[in-house]
Parts: sequence; C-alpha cells; structure tokens
Amino acid sequence: MLSWSKYFQNPTYLELTRKHLISEELRPVILNYCGIHNEAKVLDVGCGTGYFSRFIAEGNKTAHVVGLEFEQSFIEYAQNEAKEKLLDIAFIQGDALHLPFEDESFDAVTSHTFLTSVSDTSKSLKEMMRVCKKGGTISSITAMSFVPSIFHNGYYNRECLWVVPLARLSDKMWRMYEAVNPIKNYMNSTASAEIPHLFAISGLKEICAYPIGKLFSLSNALISYEERVAYLDQTFESERQKLDTYLELKEAREFFSEEDAREYLTLLEQKHNYYKTHPMENEIWEWTGGANVLISGKRKE
Repeated sequence: MLSWSKYFQNPTYLELTRKHLISEELRPVILNYCGIHNEAKVLDVGCGTGYFSRFIAEGNKTAHVVGLEFEQSFIEYAQNEAKEKLLDIAFIQGDALHLPFEDESFDAVTSHTFLTSVSDTSKSLKEMMRVCKKGGTISSITAMSFVPSIFHNGYYNRECLWVVPLARLSDKMWRMYEAVNPIKNYMNSTASAEIPHLFAISGLKEICAYPIGKLFSLSNALISYEERVAYLDQTFESERQKLDTYLELKEAREFFSEEDAREYLTLLEQKHNYYKTHPMENEIWEWTGGANVLISGKRKE
C-alpha cells in the first residue's frame, strides 16, 4: 500500500482540506459536546496536521491538549503550526490501536475525520475509552459522506479560457489517483452512520449526535483576501508536490503524463491568478458543501 502522507495527502494538502470544515461561531458548542472544560486534559487521536488540536487549544486556553498521530511528517507540520500560533500542544507519534498512555489519563478523548478511516474502528474506540477517565467524554467528528452533497462549478466569465481544459485534466488526474491508489486502500468500511451504534455497544452512555454543516467557496466574503491568497498558494504547492510524487510511479504515467501535469499546473495557476486579481471574485461561487456529525458519549463512572 502506498504511503498516505507521501502520495494521497501530503501535510499541506491535509491541512487545506481541514481548514474550513468548522466555522468559528460553532467553537463553543463543539467544545461543550466534546466535554472540554477548564483545565481539562484532552487527547486528539489521529490528529493529522493538528487542525482540531489547535481548534481546541484556541477555544480553551486552559486545556492541556495532546495530539497523537502515526505519520511523522504530519507531526512535524503540526508542531510548526502550533509554535507559530504560540499554542502549547504536545504532539506525539503513536498508534491509535495501541495508545501510549496509562489508563484514565485524560478528561476528554476526541478525534476528527479519523474513526471512518482507521483500520479497526472498534479497537481504536476501546483504546480511546481506556485512556479516558471515568465520567469523561469520548467524541468523534466525521463526514456524513466523503462526496460533497452540494457542488457547483461556478459562474466564470467567458474570458476564463482555462475553465474547460482544467476540468478535463482534473477529471483525468483523479481517475489516475483512483487507478493507482484506490479509495478502498485508505478508507475503512466504517460509515459515519455506524459510529453512534459503535459508541452504544462499546458501553458509552448519554450518546449525543450534533450536525455540523460545512461549506467552502473562495467567493465567500467571510474569507479575507489574505486568507484567500494563502489558500491558493498552498493549494498550488500541495498539488505540485502530489503530482511530483505520483509521477515517480510508472503506472501513474500510464494515466497522466508529465506533459499533462505541466499543463494542469499552468491552468491551475491561471485560475488562481484570476481569483487574486479579478475585482468580481465575490460573484463566481464555485463551491462545495456537505455535513459532518459530532458523536459524543460518556464513559461510565
């Protein structure tokens, strides 16, 4: 199986996919459902680049947050991001199926976009319960669907000659990704809809489900120009990195050539320059949307 962090999601790409999943306005509600109180010791399992760990730490400055992640490249990215934001978060490399902590070490144990991809969801959940104190909260945020429920290609002007060829190459590129590294290789069969039942049969009590809508569009006026430019620059770099690594593989070049990659990146840069310079960017509205669900339960006293 190909390396997750090298081929499917490099750290920059993973961070971008998490960046706008939860709005700031929902932070108090989410922290409440996750059982994160003042001075709480919190474990974020499968933390990736530390997005949700930072979300917690920024929302409750008194919490003691630990992020656990298997991929070393993600750990390094997470540490740098936390340091830049002056957040005191401990990031530890470890296996979610064998958590390197003593029993009842944390007041709250959470995960974000993790329990549907871990190889053994039930075992991971049992480990989360083991390290959680009695009466503490176990929680999980997962996507209700891995395919966006709402998608629109946007309203681009006729001058945007890159729209059609970029869409064609994007489709060709994603078919190459699926051929070389099928989604079944990195997504567990556990659906988001199964998680409340898993919580119940694992012995958790007071199980709650809270819906969290997600929407992303660069036309959204809630995103500042500086945030937009940073997002576009990071997107381009992550796409370049990912194509470079895939095209090291002979089987990938059978579906997507180096010439295709150069053309794709040129067109992508044209699109990004349009967003950076066009005065009517608030009218394009290319967007994706869907829903997450937050499941939480209490460990028995």
